[in-house]
Amino acid sequence: MYIWTNPFLILFLILPPIAIVYDWKAKSRVELQTLFYWYIAAGYILINISLHYSQYRLGAYLQALENPPPELTVRWEADGAANLFCFVFGWVYALVYFSVWRLVYFIIKKCKP
Repeated sequence: MYIWTNPFLILFLILPPIAIVYDWKAKSRVELQTLFYWYIAAGYILINISLHYSQYRLGAYLQALENPPPELTVRWEADGAANLFCFVFGWVYALVYFSVWRLVYFIIKKCKP
């Protein structure tokens, strides 16, 4: 199972660069800080859906196999910690990821003459 087969994770990853490029090119009326807050909320939802989608796909894959490998079965059964962390701290993923893109944006903006 590849990471790129999860559409929610792909959306989570491409939204910040799209929002920042839109803000940069369109000189939008929406401030980058507002986009930042919106992305934290949307990113929290997307990362949680992404995790549950991944677990669902793994479960469907295991059911399709006649004799599933034990390591995949253990991975599917022992998902409680990942689910709990993502549910409680999923917003941190979005905060850190968008912050990195904001930093890149400000560095490019400062270096541009």
